Amino acid sequence: TKLEQQNNNNMENTSQDQQTDFQKQQQSRALSNAIRSMKLGGVGLEGSDKERFNEIKLKLADIQTQFSNNILDATKAFALTIDDPASIEGVPQSSKGMWAQNHEKYINEQKQKEEKGNDGDNEDGTT
Repeated sequence: TKLEQQNNNNMENTSQDQQTDFQKQQQSRALSNAIRSMKLGGVGLEGSDKERFNEIKLKLADIQTQFSNNILDATKAFALTIDDPASIEGVPQSSKGMWAQNHEKYINEQKQKEEKGNDGDNEDGTT
């Protein structure tokens, strides 16, 4: 009936209004975040402030790279010797196999380094 249609139309309009308000809020938030991001990125700085900001950004990039390299080196250098098989009880066999494979790879790399170091050649080409 007409009353049901009016109720349905009113509900649709209310739903559309809420959706429009939500979209407006999201757009406004996205715009605010973009402006904040640009300000934090140095947009708007001039002269010595801009130069200093760029110096800091470069220094930060160097420090981040150094940190990542240190983490990688530490990870590669990590070793754990397991003397008691009971200490790894419950560890899946696939993990144990992976560890054994990595250990073999490490041992082979160490042998290759020793062989290169003991090949009899000095840096100046003499033996």
